[in-house]
Amino acid sequence: MRLTVQVLSVNKALSIQSHPDKQLAEQLHAQHPKLYPDDNHKPEMALAISDGFEALCSFRQPQAIAAQLRKTAPEVVQLLGQGAVEALESSSAQQEPKEALRNAFSALMTANPASISSAIDAIVARLSTQANGSSSGQGNGAAGLDPHESLVLRLNSQYPGGDVGVLASLFLNRVSLNSGQAVYLAANEPHAYLAGEIVEVMASSDNVVRAGLTPKFKDCDVLRNTLTYRPGLPEVLQGTSLPLVEKEEKQGFQVSLYRPPFEEFEVLRVHVAGGSSGVLPPNEGPMIVLVQGGKGSMQASGGSVSKHLCGEELQERVDVARGCVLFVPAGTQLTFTSTPGEEPMLAWVSAVNGIFFQLHGAVHGAGGANPAAAGGGAEALSLQGGVAAVPTSQLQGSSMAN
Repeated sequence: MRLTVQVLSVNKALSIQSHPDKQLAEQLHAQHPKLYPDDNHKPEMALAISDGFEALCSFRQPQAIAAQLRKTAPEVVQLLGQGAVEALESSSAQQEPKEALRNAFSALMTANPASISSAIDAIVARLSTQANGSSSGQGNGAAGLDPHESLVLRLNSQYPGGDVGVLASLFLNRVSLNSGQAVYLAANEPHAYLAGEIVEVMASSDNVVRAGLTPKFKDCDVLRNTLTYRPGLPEVLQGTSLPLVEKEEKQGFQVSLYRPPFEEFEVLRVHVAGGSSGVLPPNEGPMIVLVQGGKGSMQASGGSVSKHLCGEELQERVDVARGCVLFVPAGTQLTFTSTPGEEPMLAWVSAVNGIFFQLHGAVHGAGGANPAAAGGGAEALSLQGGVAAVPTSQLQGSSMAN
């Protein structure tokens, strides 16, 4: 089960970055193992757990970038050259926009740092004057600015000193998610988390190619040569309601599925009204359960192997509350029960993507061994309060690096 689950509360923008695909990860790891510490790719998905999560995701349409630069950042137009900006303006769906995007973005990322810093200073001074003039008596320092211009001021305050990511933000889509919405990010797509709270699920890897909004190493050559340069907004997943027993639906048990086009993972959102219960059917692979809110219990059943995992005794029933995390072996059925009189229980369940099992079944047939079962199991193991009952040597994790 090569996936990582983490909860992020973002107050300061995280770096603009991309993650290599599997082939590139193997190549980078072989060439620069200290910079790229493993050979795995890192597709990921961000699920908003509160309203107003903000992110930058993928490139804007070329014409929108050009219009923004001419309106907001004539200094950047001068840095890139009129030809590069005119190429953005003339690209269309009928003409391949990737080359125009690659040329313009590469010119920005490889520009002289002193020129970048000078351009940022001039743009910020002009936008600040505009904002202050428009907001006189209104108490809104960003009045009169469009969303990307307001973001330039915010990012510059968080990363002063000429960080190229402040200008790179003008090339990327601004995305806002409310609770229960999600975006997935494929390999070689630029993105940055700006503010808000999410559950982030990803393939286990520490490979990051950074572009800006960071004091850390930026591998500009790898970045500009490997991005997809596909313009357009990312798909926002709303969650697909799974069919349940009618009695469970009436009692307030709801399950929504978020399935990205990656084999590594999918996520279930489980909502249980106070005093209600419901059953989550067994999954062919192991699961990680994170309880976001409410109180109650989880009852495990099914499976056919030992009640021990990694030397620890598995529990058939676990009392849970906000912040509890459970590891659930493959083949386990979970019954969720929410305590009467309490707020609804809300849990996020990360599992191996069902597409993986469909492909495996098509290739090996129904009798083939399940490679994702990770040893099978029958009960849930409590990892409550951030202290894993499984020895840390048996757990795979990924540290967050900006």
